[in-house]
Amino acid sequence: MVKALLIANVGNRDIKLDDQGDKRESTRQLGERILNNFEHYYNVIQLPLIEPALKYLQEEQGYEIGAIEFILFATDQGETAGDKREQDTLRLAEVAKNYLIKRYGINKKGIRIEVIESNPADYRNMMEFYDQKMRRLRDWLNSKNDGEFPRIYLEIMGGTPAMVTMLILKATQYFERNVSTLYNDNGQVFDISIAEELFLQNVREELLLQTELFAYRSAWETLQQYPKVVKNSDEREILLYLLQYGDRRLAFDYDRALKHLKEVRGSTTGELQSVVSRWLNEFKPEDTQFLLAELVYSIEIIIKLGNYSELTQRIFRFQEAMFRYMAEQMGMEYSKSSKATGEYVDPSWVKSQEGLEQFLQAYDRTADGQATAVDIKRSLNRFSLGAIVDFFVKNQQEWQHWRQAAESLHGLTNLAELRNKGISGHGFQGIGEEDILEAYGIDEIDDLVRDLKEIYRIVFGDELLNNVYDEINKVCRDIIEED
Repeated sequence: MVKALLIANVGNRDIKLDDQGDKRESTRQLGERILNNFEHYYNVIQLPLIEPALKYLQEEQGYEIGAIEFILFATDQGETAGDKREQDTLRLAEVAKNYLIKRYGINKKGIRIEVIESNPADYRNMMEFYDQKMRRLRDWLNSKNDGEFPRIYLEIMGGTPAMVTMLILKATQYFERNVSTLYNDNGQVFDISIAEELFLQNVREELLLQTELFAYRSAWETLQQYPKVVKNSDEREILLYLLQYGDRRLAFDYDRALKHLKEVRGSTTGELQSVVSRWLNEFKPEDTQFLLAELVYSIEIIIKLGNYSELTQRIFRFQEAMFRYMAEQMGMEYSKSSKATGEYVDPSWVKSQEGLEQFLQAYDRTADGQATAVDIKRSLNRFSLGAIVDFFVKNQQEWQHWRQAAESLHGLTNLAELRNKGISGHGFQGIGEEDILEAYGIDEIDDLVRDLKEIYRIVFGDELLNNVYDEINKVCRDIIEED
């Protein structure tokens, strides 16, 4: 089984002879001369970049020679490349292969030469080339080694800058932290961890993306798996708590969210501690206004993520909760048996409100003008709560200021009823943005959020400005990017 794979770009400095020959000789000509007279030159051949890397693997990393395989990338451009063909290194790679086989007894199947036929100085060409080669190499190694990859060592001193850059980038992409980058300083080889840093940068970008998409649980798992993304252990701990806080708060799991938020405050100092203390002061999950603001925040997020089936569920909940809050402020009382649950309205309270019982019996909210009586013996729902609110905003002066909000809430009914067709309700019908726009009668989805915020403003007298989860994301982003 292969334990180590040494990958090198072969450049014009990879083969050296004691006998330098004609200095006007091109790289291609030098390779052909040595290859055609290999036995003659064998004792004066040097591999000034590859051999020190091989020595490093043996002496510093402890690999047996039989556990090391090689991939050599070399250029062999077509006739259209003109004079640039003279700098091609395929023949030098073949010399290096022959030398390694004879000098170190390496099996010839353990050395592969991969040919670059396009311009090796073109970054786009090299990106496509190494992307293909590293992807195929990953699949090949996966099948050959039963899923256990060898350690990948990149010798990065040979080849063009484009070859070196894209080799490191694509090897890191496909082999992640299984890559080491070897730098040769006058024959001394060091692992300079470029691959590790590139990998961590890729993970850092993924972590930022997960946070921006409000995928807090996924971001938490990423940070747990790759803790070095945030080098400062104290900041890493804060970020882990923040991600758990965001995840639980977005799920309306407020007991756990509050626990994690307190853990954040206990781990912070200075300006961040002040921000977290403000969050704690504003955190009031027992308060209906707080919960309705949370619904609007979550609706904004769901729209950004395009989860329209879940959107209808949240609209359904917003409409019902807002009507219930308004009715309670108007004095609605619950029956004795449901004071804790708020399931039923108290019939005696209904009778005590002059004209309410008659209003409910003749209630009309249908498109065809037919009355649909409200049965107060049934559980309260969006329809019956909306009817009670309608009575007060239409018949009592003190509630006139909520009439616009009540009408806007009724305007959400078609949207809320889409819920029953989708997975959030009783069916399996898919719900897309087009369905939302048609049901609500708007051209832009942002108009829906605007109307929800306006309802909130009228009822509570407060503006809903920035989404609190955007502020959570900003704090997370500052910690991630600071490293």
